[in-house]
Amino acid sequence: MTANKERYALISVSDKAGLVDFAYEVRSFGFKFLATTGGAELLRQSHIPVDKVDDVTGFPEILDGRVKTLHPMIHGGILAKRDNDAHLATLAEHNIPQIDMVIVNLYPFTDMVAHHADADTIIENIDIGGVCLLRAAAKNFKHVVTICDRNDYPLIIAELKQNDGKISEKTRLALAQKAFSVTSWYDAAINNYLFNKIQTEAEAEVENPQSDKPANKVIFSEYNSIAGKKKADLRYGENHHQAAAVYEYDSDKSGIAHAQLLHGIQMGYNNYLDADCALSIISGFDNPACAIVKHANPCGVAEAFANDQVWRRALNCDPQSAFGGIAAFNRTIDKDLATQINEIFLEVLIAPNFTEEALKILKQRSKLRILACKPVISTAKKLEVKSITGGYLVQSEDLEELNPANLTTLSKREPSEQELTDLIFGWHVVKYVKSNAIVIARDRASVGIGAGQMSRIDSASLALLKAKKFQGAAESVAASDAFFPFPDTVELLANAGITAIIQSAGSMRDQEVIDAANRYNIAMVATHIRHFRH
Repeated sequence: MTANKERYALISVSDKAGLVDFAYEVRSFGFKFLATTGGAELLRQSHIPVDKVDDVTGFPEILDGRVKTLHPMIHGGILAKRDNDAHLATLAEHNIPQIDMVIVNLYPFTDMVAHHADADTIIENIDIGGVCLLRAAAKNFKHVVTICDRNDYPLIIAELKQNDGKISEKTRLALAQKAFSVTSWYDAAINNYLFNKIQTEAEAEVENPQSDKPANKVIFSEYNSIAGKKKADLRYGENHHQAAAVYEYDSDKSGIAHAQLLHGIQMGYNNYLDADCALSIISGFDNPACAIVKHANPCGVAEAFANDQVWRRALNCDPQSAFGGIAAFNRTIDKDLATQINEIFLEVLIAPNFTEEALKILKQRSKLRILACKPVISTAKKLEVKSITGGYLVQSEDLEELNPANLTTLSKREPSEQELTDLIFGWHVVKYVKSNAIVIARDRASVGIGAGQMSRIDSASLALLKAKKFQGAAESVAASDAFFPFPDTVELLANAGITAIIQSAGSMRDQEVIDAANRYNIAMVATHIRHFRH
């Protein structure tokens, strides 16, 4: 082959959809093709002339295809500077073809992880040569067109037609940036997969009775990465002057980011935050449950043995705040339930499924966003990430579920069976309320929620205010996301008719708090864990 006189497009794709039509168009602009085995066979079947990569390199694909394009005859043709005479002379000296277009999409690693393929299959789907090709082409974007997404085929063809067979440097730069973002995302997904394997092995060691390693040990990689793919640009962020987008993890098809929009306008930034909170709450219940969320705090939660009961019981906690909120259910919504829900304006409604009759009723509200999304099964491998100036914080998810056997009764009086049931319910709900947090509950439904106050007694006052306004707090229980620093909050709750309290314990004044509970004949239990939420 003679260098510098012919333009070559190199093809090495896993996803071959649209490739033949694209190649027909590209060929009309004077490009010749080099391709790995699969791509070459496809083009030849379509009567498009193509040279195989191993014909150019003089070296066959080896190691079951693990090594195909990793060769100077390929990478030299990509990386050579077209405005550097010495580079061009080197191409000519070694008969290296000038590769002006690189068309690569990577092995479906994330799909293999998402479909729970066996470990060997997942490892074999770690692309090496493809990533190298993309990085080389993107580095040399001044001279090479880098195509890593088949959705860009029409853009490339349109510009070739408009610019006499050329691609502008502006477009080449944009495509190069996209290629580096793809390889970065791809490497992050691999990193996270391997991290999870290490974490799983560490957990297995901890569970080993012979192990002397501490329980609940979470390993954090020295270099962290987040593997997200943009699902959509959002209309705005928390406020109209802020830009926003939503990203999703390909390797985990569950969660609110993957919810299916059945009706309504696009979800917004705040919608996603509220919806995630609501989905997380109802995912923790085995029985039918409903959670109504407003501004990232629950304003009503209920659990029952029948699905048609949970909506009214959750709504009764704070029907005023529920207006314009987000509601989530962990069971199918039918016609009767849809009729009840339609009596109030909601921004978003979430459920695993909806009957056809229910959707017909709910779609009468044009602005209601209807999402189909299954409850999330949490795993200890999920990491929570929050940005700070100059970096970000990472922590393991708060998965510490309450084991009733681990409760310690602090008071003289043991809680009754009903009180204990409500205490456990309240403890689950308080985990999703911004600290300081107090939840008042009765019959497995919230009757008052106090969130985000700077002092615990203020949160309790707010919870009682809500309870008094709509249902009353008498004969209810209270859950506190952490310990009581002073007995005054216990006294406030007692005077409102609270009969039992669940808290973490651990205050310097624990005994004073317990003494206050005993004075009012309140049953008080300790979890010895807390549920701060910032």
